[in-house]
Amino acid sequence: MSFANMLLLITAVTPFDVVKTRVQTQTSTLQFKNIGQFTSRIVRQEGFGSLFRGLSAALCLVVPSATIQLTSYEWLKAKVLPKDKAWAPSAAGALARACATLLVAPFELARTRLQSSHHANQTRMQAFRNVSRGIVTGVSENGILSAWRGVGLTLVMNIPFSSIYWYSYEKLRKTYDQKFHSNGNFMESFICGGLAGTFASIVTHPVDVVKTHRQIQGDLGYSQPLQRVSVIIRTLNKQGLRVYFRGAIPRCIKITPYCAIMIGTYEAMKGLLRKKN
Repeated sequence: MSFANMLLLITAVTPFDVVKTRVQTQTSTLQFKNIGQFTSRIVRQEGFGSLFRGLSAALCLVVPSATIQLTSYEWLKAKVLPKDKAWAPSAAGALARACATLLVAPFELARTRLQSSHHANQTRMQAFRNVSRGIVTGVSENGILSAWRGVGLTLVMNIPFSSIYWYSYEKLRKTYDQKFHSNGNFMESFICGGLAGTFASIVTHPVDVVKTHRQIQGDLGYSQPLQRVSVIIRTLNKQGLRVYFRGAIPRCIKITPYCAIMIGTYEAMKGLLRKKN
């Protein structure tokens, strides 16, 4: 996938990621009828540029993450795991995503904190400085591992996501091939990737809600990570089951085109390279 395509894609989906994060962490008692109304409120109070908070961190996060994940997935599937097993794509996707998640976790933390900040009089540069200062202070006071805050929950979300995504994608692609005899063209990968991404996004969304709260909150007075997560879950449970699906729509709007375009372009480029060789 070309770098230019990746830049355009990340820029286009960042507003949905910002809205998703805000919806998940809102504490206001105001009720909004739809995502459009919620987005309008953000723009009205903080300006249009606030929808692109965390874009720089997202670029640092997504480009290496996608590269590591796709490369590792292909290598694991071709060289390590048995090719004749139905679970091989699922296992390869899970392992590849785990590696990528661990490597880019500090950028994930920075992006989430930037997107959750919502001070109307705060510029993007001021927000970036405040978040950076907070992460640096956390590292100096609590050690380097504080930059990986929430990585456990991120793994709990990302590993099942990738496992479900790659298994669904490979199954959908085989079905598509049998029905339309497409021989792996761009449209096949685009459609199958988008559908697989939507399904995996919905299934793993509750964990994403808990992960977002974990990344933007402090230690909550507890030294053990599991205790902190338990407090967050108890707090969310008081708001009812629906709280675990807050932001599901903007997350799907973000993930579906991202998965579709990423895998579609990747498979198309891979096909071109095969023809040249």
